[in-house]
Amino acid sequence: MPSSWPELDELIRELAEVSALPHAEAEPLLSEASMAVSKATAELTRAAGARHRGAVAARERALRTIEEARAALERARKAIAASARRIAAGRTAPAREGTSVEGRVEAMCPACRQAFVVRYRAPLPTPTVAFPVACPAEKCDGITSVEYPASATDVHVQAVSA
Repeated sequence: MPSSWPELDELIRELAEVSALPHAEAEPLLSEASMAVSKATAELTRAAGARHRGAVAARERALRTIEEARAALERARKAIAASARRIAAGRTAPAREGTSVEGRVEAMCPACRQAFVVRYRAPLPTPTVAFPVACPAEKCDGITSVEYPASATDVHVQAVSA
């Protein structure tokens, strides 16, 4: 049975779709999106109970929170897709004995949202380890975990220009 708030039905459907994406459970922005959908639900509930002059303002607040929730869902969707690309890019073909592996991993600073690339050279592609990597932006103190081979010796971090 459809609700009297089709916007809410759509948000909940989108949240379910984003939550079902591979590697979604590891993405912090999914929690942010879930909270935004909860906030939109609360505002819609308030708007449904509002009367007279307060009803118009409540409806406007509800519509704003719906847009905020949609934006949060889109940010989560993009971050999950970027994470999936990083994981896929980190998988390299097995190296022959005596040859080194060159690779790159894309990452994003959780503090300033700056995208960056970690390039490495390693004698062996496995095992991989999550290393703390400082954001390359000058005025940012953010640190994120980036997974690359434990044997990597020639590691360079470079900001990605937009």
